[in-house]
Amino acid sequence: MIRMPSQRGIALLLVLVALVLSVTAAAGLARVAATARQRCETATSQQHTGRLLEASEAPILDWLHRHAGRLVLPSDAGSPRFVVLDDDIELGGVTCRLTITAFDQCGMVPGTEAVGRLASFLPNGVHEAARRCGPRLARSSGSRCAGCSRGKPRPGLPARGRS
Repeated sequence: MIRMPSQRGIALLLVLVALVLSVTAAAGLARVAATARQRCETATSQQHTGRLLEASEAPILDWLHRHAGRLVLPSDAGSPRFVVLDDDIELGGVTCRLTITAFDQCGMVPGTEAVGRLASFLPNGVHEAARRCGPRLARSSGSRCAGCSRGKPRPGLPARGRS
């Protein structure tokens, strides 16, 4: 004997289908709304970043003209940097921190540490050539180290007269 589905079962199936469709639609709408909000926040952040970039030019130029030529790092400095600017700036009701740091490129890792920290960043053969230079490397700039190879090019170092 064939039994007809009850109206209650059909109603439950229809409610289930409606629930699945409404949850799917709500999730899609929430995703669209979150994407739109994120796009708006990203555009605002880009505007703030552009304004901060423009605002940073004047202090950098002022520091370069007034202070950069006179500053000397102490020998016991922990890192070769000078803080140029460290301020809080309010843009559009949002407080942004602007920190500008100048690094002394001549005061980075000493060449005498070629076996230590510096060796892990150098291409093959460079730290060995620097070690062969010995104390001469510490007394000269790094660009003159190629001269310590007595005219013979070493791996990792350019030959004399080439750029």
